[in-house]
Amino acid sequence: MISVYNIHRSSEVWDRAEEFAPERFDLDGPVPNETNTDFRFIPFSGGPRKCVGDQFALMEAIVALAIFLQHMNFELVPDQNVSMTTGATIHTTNGLYMKLSRRLK
Repeated sequence: MISVYNIHRSSEVWDRAEEFAPERFDLDGPVPNETNTDFRFIPFSGGPRKCVGDQFALMEAIVALAIFLQHMNFELVPDQNVSMTTGATIHTTNGLYMKLSRRLK
């Protein structure tokens, strides 16, 4: 048995292990999982006995986001200086601010 809690907070495995530091994971890279983090990040365990619900949890999050987006209107905040940059993907350099409002039925 291993302790996922202790691995995720081990200073032998992570720099600044006790801090919430999402920047440890490359935003342009793949979603962190057991294989691309050398089994240092294992929220669903890993290998042949990993959690059977990991793909379900990911799909559930996608569906929840889709339902949320169906119920919202998006309006671009005016007077923004929107500029783009390229890398692995094309994205804005300073973000893109939107106003959200509930969609009327």
